[in-house]
Amino acid sequence: MSFRVRMGIAKIAAAFAFTLIGSSAVADEVKCVEAYDFKHGRVCDSAGGTSMRVRNVCGHPIDMHYCLKRADGRWSCGVQFNTPPGGSTSWSVCQGDPLQSYVLNGRTVGSKEKFVTPQ
Repeated sequence: MSFRVRMGIAKIAAAFAFTLIGSSAVADEVKCVEAYDFKHGRVCDSAGGTSMRVRNVCGHPIDMHYCLKRADGRWSCGVQFNTPPGGSTSWSVCQGDPLQSYVLNGRTVGSKEKFVTPQ
């Protein structure tokens, strides 16, 4: 299976995000998923919570997959299917990684390619 994901650490900067590259239609769509509006603390009534918003920045619908790293090292992920251009959603964890580590992935609407959850 080929895929592409973007990973980053919100506290450092988007410039330090890195990319793993594959050779499928998924590889192009990950460029369409953007994370923004990170918050740490006061999420889920917890001082250690983390939240982010993700949006489709391309001019066509995509399926978005997004993950936040939890304080225990595991990942919490969500999916939004058929996200229109400019469409957004939020994702949060009640006990987040202090570095606000995240993973973004995208694919063509209707694709059978599976999203990969980080380990």
